Amino acid sequence: MTQDTEDDDDGINTKEKDHWLNQYRLSRPGSLGSVLDVVIDEVTFIEERARKRRAKDAETFRLVTDVVVSNLAYSLLRHPEGKPLVISRDTGGRRAYDNPAIPRATFVQTVDLLEAAGFLTQAMGARGRGLTTIRATSRLAALVSGLGVDLGCFRIDRNYPLLMLRRKVVHGPGQPPTRRDIEFQDTPETERIRLEMSRLNSFLAGADLEFIPDGLGLVDTINDRTLSRRFVVLNDQAARFDQVGRLSGGFWTNLEKDRRGSLRIQGEPIADLDFEAMHPRIAYLLLGKEWSQDDPYDLTGLLDGYDHSNKEHRSAVKKGLSSLLNGGRAGRKYGKPLEGLPPGATPASLRAALKAKHPALVPIIDPPVPLKVPLGYRLMKLESDILLEALDHLMSLSVVALPSHDGVFVAQSNTAIAQEALQEASKFILDVTLPVKPKPVPEPIQPIPRAAHNQPTHCCA
Repeated sequence: MTQDTEDDDDGINTKEKDHWLNQYRLSRPGSLGSVLDVVIDEVTFIEERARKRRAKDAETFRLVTDVVVSNLAYSLLRHPEGKPLVISRDTGGRRAYDNPAIPRATFVQTVDLLEAAGFLTQAMGARGRGLTTIRATSRLAALVSGLGVDLGCFRIDRNYPLLMLRRKVVHGPGQPPTRRDIEFQDTPETERIRLEMSRLNSFLAGADLEFIPDGLGLVDTINDRTLSRRFVVLNDQAARFDQVGRLSGGFWTNLEKDRRGSLRIQGEPIADLDFEAMHPRIAYLLLGKEWSQDDPYDLTGLLDGYDHSNKEHRSAVKKGLSSLLNGGRAGRKYGKPLEGLPPGATPASLRAALKAKHPALVPIIDPPVPLKVPLGYRLMKLESDILLEALDHLMSLSVVALPSHDGVFVAQSNTAIAQEALQEASKFILDVTLPVKPKPVPEPIQPIPRAAHNQPTHCCA
């Protein structure tokens, strides 16, 4: 169950509601490259041009066609029933983190040509009302199927942005904030962060990762491994990289909990290691308060109807405290209560219960005047710094670890090594050792013999 809180994108939720075309998805030589050649030949045949494209323009046209065809082919593999991809037909100025090698006007012209050639259809969105989407036609689907395109036929452009910055502007009570990605000037700090992410991605690219098919949809363990780091600035703040900074990306981060048992690292089932109550613990530490909580989300006797054995109650309380730490009001958008709370609970009653539970946090979760920067922004930055410190150490030991929010997935045989690495990293960053515990991992939903579930990679060059 997912639900939007008022501070939703401060944590950079990677579960996109709309499937946007990925401007950095390309083909590898092989089957998909053959599909691309057929498409370009067809489009060139029907295109009415007074003269042949110049070499540079032809190179750009091929790149843009590659991006569109690769995205449509990838969508066909992931969603055989058909899934529309959102595009922008705006030919104005380039948006932050668009692929700089793709001119906006050329992109729109290419999409229109591919539609005219019968390889895609468009559903136009009116300005301010709806989004423009594209779908592969049966003609393109037949090419993709007939030439044997599989998940090994794709690649991500090496220029994919590994460091991004978003501006959030808060307008006042009752008004939704506006958010937009922004560009920035590189500094030694940003270059260091980007290099750190590049090293991590290179290591993960060579990792032995598999997913046992469970009948709930294809999981791409081949292409979707690239991690980026995303920071947030508020209102008129200048570019800075000490707020949020969470790791984003990686197919494993969006796996539902009950599917994680099908993940394999180096052929082994995974261990799911997690810091215990990481953000509340660090909040207490930063405020100079002593931690004395058994479970910071247990509101027994403080919130009417709360039942600590009810997992939905505890999960909703956890979301509520996170909302407060990030400048929210412990509710969903438009003042609605969080789903999963006891009947009759409201954002106000949840805030009161959390204040009673955590008097040390009252200056943060219910300040007399709104904080200029929520404490949660710093908590997320420290969380990510700790994870990256641990991941760097584990890489030096050739141990594959997949970061997931405030923990990691590792092969079960590496549980003790990874647990120690996380604890030592917290000691290095915070000068305090935070507790780490393994979380239960469910059994695979539909176990299938190894020989039957390897994902083909015959396109890989």
